[in-house]
Amino acid sequence: MRDRLLFAGVLIVLLWGISSCQRTLADRYSEDELVEIMFDAHTLGLIYNRQDERTDSLQEAYYKVIESRYGIDQDEFQKLVEGLILNAELYDRVYNRLARKAEQMEQRVMQDY
Repeated sequence: MRDRLLFAGVLIVLLWGISSCQRTLADRYSEDELVEIMFDAHTLGLIYNRQDERTDSLQEAYYKVIESRYGIDQDEFQKLVEGLILNAELYDRVYNRLARKAEQMEQRVMQDY
């Protein structure tokens, strides 16, 4: 009986360890790549949100751009975002860089005027 409890305890610890180390889709990309993907997604999201009529076909076109540039379909993109959210440290770094990049682009546009 004691051996069975010990075996069950070890099995639970191993399964917990394996599941907690599970890689996410975000682990497949470098931080630089994640910044580029998320920057493009945010840019496309801004365009989509500014449309008078937001259709499913427009949303599909949004994801087709992401897929053509990065090979990520809509479901994979959602999993990528979920994986990024699960890694708070990486999420902060990516979105801080994304914000700086957007700010720099805005400053360049303003200088051109």
